[in-house]
Amino acid sequence: MAEYYSAELSQKIHRGMAINAEKCLSNGSNPGLGFKVDSERRFYVDNDKAAIVREIYERYATGETKAEIIRDLQRRKVKTSLGKEFSNNSLSRLLSNKRYIGIYLYARRYATVFR
Repeated sequence: MAEYYSAELSQKIHRGMAINAEKCLSNGSNPGLGFKVDSERRFYVDNDKAAIVREIYERYATGETKAEIIRDLQRRKVKTSLGKEFSNNSLSRLLSNKRYIGIYLYARRYATVFR
C-alpha cells in the first residue's frame, strides 16, 4: 500500500507542477537574477537587479568577452541570484536562460511565454 501511495503522490505532484508551468507560475526554484516571485507565485521583474542583467546582455552583444564582464562584475562585487560571485558557468547560464527572452521552460519543454 505504501508503495502505491508513494507512486500516486509522485504522479499528482508532477501533474501539479506541469499545470503551474502552463500558467507560468513558480514551482519553487530560484527565479533567477532580475526576477522575483509574488505571493501568488507569479514571476515579475525586479527592476534593480534587472538593470544588471540588461547591462550584461548589452556588454556581451557589443563584443565584450565573458572574461572581461566577469572581472568587472567581481570587481564591483555584483553577485548572482544565489549570492555567489560570477563565474564563467554562472554567466553562461544567465546568457542562455530562455526566461530572459520571455520563455518559461519546464521539464525541458517550452511550457508557455510570459504575458
